[in-house]
Amino acid sequence: MRRQKSNMSRQNLNIKCMRKISIMVLMALMWLVVIQVQAGTIQVAAPADISTYVAAANDGDIIELTTSGGAYTWSTQVTLTDNTKGFTVRAASGLASRPVVTFSGSTGYFIRLTSSSATSYSKKLSFEGIEFNGYNATNAIYSGYFYYSYLNPGAYGLTVAADNCVFRNFGSRPIYYSGVTGGAIEAMAGDLYISNSEFRDLRSGVLYASPTNLNANPNNVNFTNCLFLGPSASGVANMYFVYNYDIHCAPEDE
Repeated sequence: MRRQKSNMSRQNLNIKCMRKISIMVLMALMWLVVIQVQAGTIQVAAPADISTYVAAANDGDIIELTTSGGAYTWSTQVTLTDNTKGFTVRAASGLASRPVVTFSGSTGYFIRLTSSSATSYSKKLSFEGIEFNGYNATNAIYSGYFYYSYLNPGAYGLTVAADNCVFRNFGSRPIYYSGVTGGAIEAMAGDLYISNSEFRDLRSGVLYASPTNLNANPNNVNFTNCLFLGPSASGVANMYFVYNYDIHCAPEDE
């Protein structure tokens, strides 16, 4: 009888231990899944519609274009709500030539941020080693902007960075800041850092910052070693209420 009770106790103890181990393993697996959902590297070969990958990206994701000189498309405006998500779109290392992402939609921009967030999350959109073409030759339609930032009063925006990119054939300025007048008297739209990049065949210059609304504008603007070819009579940049800016132009033969 005592042996029977002892065996039963051991069995119960083993079952409890197994349950605890199973729960711990399950929690560890769930944590791994959460990490994978939160951030990862997604490799994309041409042809592919990059706007679908950007729209589905989680915070911290890296979308990597793997085809040298590959013909990618951007069919739909990606609208970001608030400033809680950052991501990177980049060319894979070692490609012989930049992948080309061409606008294929009938209206809209590449990316539009509409923010009402009163919290600064220090998120960043990064673009590396890619050519972005805003002209849909099939339908003779230009995308108005590559990045359009629109802030409501008291809201914060996103920092945008681009390196070794080409922006060409946009209907307006590739980078545009606007918003509702009001809120804090400070620049709240994040920073803008563009390096080693080219702006070609644009219809209205490169950058616009609001003349009436400081809080909708970027705090720091930095163009380093960039080439500007063919901006319209509007010039390279209209920057109102931008306190910290620095533009270094590269000679055409560079």
